[in-house]
Amino acid sequence: MKRTKLTIGTRGSELAQWQTAWIAQQLHRLLPEIAVETVIIKTTGDKILDSPLSKIGDKGLFTKEIERALLDGAIDLAVHSLKDLPTVIQGGLTIAVVTERDDVRDVFISHPQKKYRSFRDIPRNGVIATGSLRRKCQLLHHQPELRIVDLRGSLRTRREKLEKSEWDGIILAKAGVTRLGWTEMISETFDTEFMLPAVGQGALAVEIREDDAELRGLLMPLNHLPTQQATSGERALLRRLEGGCQIPIGTYGRVENGSFKLDAMVGSLDGSKIVRGSIQGAATQSDALGHQLAEELLAKGAGAILDEIRKTVKGTVNVGSSPTPSWDECDKALKNIAAYDGLILTSVNAATYVLNRARLVNDDGFRTFSQKAIYVVGEKTKRAVDGFGLSARTFEEARDGRTMARALAQQGVKGKRLLFPKGNLASDEIPSILREHGAAVDEVVVYETRPPSDEERARMKEMFSREQVDLVIFFSPSSINNFLSIVPKESLERVRIAAIGQTTSAAAQKALLHSDIIANEPTTEGIVSSIVRFYE
Repeated sequence: MKRTKLTIGTRGSELAQWQTAWIAQQLHRLLPEIAVETVIIKTTGDKILDSPLSKIGDKGLFTKEIERALLDGAIDLAVHSLKDLPTVIQGGLTIAVVTERDDVRDVFISHPQKKYRSFRDIPRNGVIATGSLRRKCQLLHHQPELRIVDLRGSLRTRREKLEKSEWDGIILAKAGVTRLGWTEMISETFDTEFMLPAVGQGALAVEIREDDAELRGLLMPLNHLPTQQATSGERALLRRLEGGCQIPIGTYGRVENGSFKLDAMVGSLDGSKIVRGSIQGAATQSDALGHQLAEELLAKGAGAILDEIRKTVKGTVNVGSSPTPSWDECDKALKNIAAYDGLILTSVNAATYVLNRARLVNDDGFRTFSQKAIYVVGEKTKRAVDGFGLSARTFEEARDGRTMARALAQQGVKGKRLLFPKGNLASDEIPSILREHGAAVDEVVVYETRPPSDEERARMKEMFSREQVDLVIFFSPSSINNFLSIVPKESLERVRIAAIGQTTSAAAQKALLHSDIIANEPTTEGIVSSIVRFYE
């Protein structure tokens, strides 16, 4: 049936509506016979405006609700700033178009009463506002005495906050400032040697349902191949570094005469340490080059920087992970992967560790994964698997590992051999359920959970002794055990408890803790969304 109308979903900010209107204009020009309608969708990230992005979640906060509307068929396509899109796309969706990139650089906007001509004119201990850890890191690297304050909201809101403040200035993306016609406000445009931009900065992305081949074909003329190749390489680098709003990562890729060049940096929160690197090669290999540059940065010290950042996020006790000290059992299974009927992955950690290891141990075996059934819990784990170029299956009714195992068992697993990569603290519930139904399950430990450090323990005790905590969020059963080894139950009488899923909630209940909030889906975005609704 011939299309007569297309419905576009977008966020409600002035910039988002400008971007959507621009895409709508291109569609009118390209497909004049089709009516175009716009639907504004408020995302979780738009609702939480009083907390830094680094503390409330990842980029999916600005896309989740829009992507849900796309999957539900309420809209036909979604327009995003590419830098807002997670590097692994929601299952069932795809990026159909990446538009030609505008200026990728960042700009300094002086306070209108101070009228600095450039960033270098501000006092050494001046005050700059930005919501980006990437910008904060690079600014402090150049001028360590600066005071950086957090800035959230739409571009217009940020401009208004600047005018009412005593700040010396703010930092914004030039593309957004230019799109709104505010170029006269720019005091200085930073070159990329001074400040590398965010992944995808300056480009727009059009997201559609993966199975909508007709719409993909209609939109194809809007795609700009050099920008798509360049940003794909940037996103591959970010995906390997497992970065997001919480990590200071900057990168700039460009394609010239069929050649792709990529510059990137990873820095500490205070800007005292920065690791930079570059790589160049064929544009058709931009993804592989991005992944390769990420590995080089990790080897040069970026890995240590990222580990330190993840340990010191304020207000959290991090139960981190590290690779298993012995890969013997896992390697044995990976070398014999052809003997397995399927793979079970219940976390992003399990997926990332085992699939990275598979590439090292047995590249032919890794390719064999594409012929195997891969069962996962949660969309985030599915996206992690998708990021390796593999296909994973979720069960709609499965909210956790237990219900996934039962759903899989109902399909019939008798006589099947399954591989279950896991953490060292994982329960035996999943393999027990599958074995009861006749499956052979090989369990291999691929990562270990790191308990809280002495410093983290001391910080937690102090926070609860001063009654500074209103809400505790548990992301796994093991986090509950670690938490209760620090804070006695009596300290939780006035504190709300949130759990990322039913399994974690059940573990809390077993420990005599009541879950006030349970995520509507077991992801970071899901728990944040549920918390927002609880307090609304």
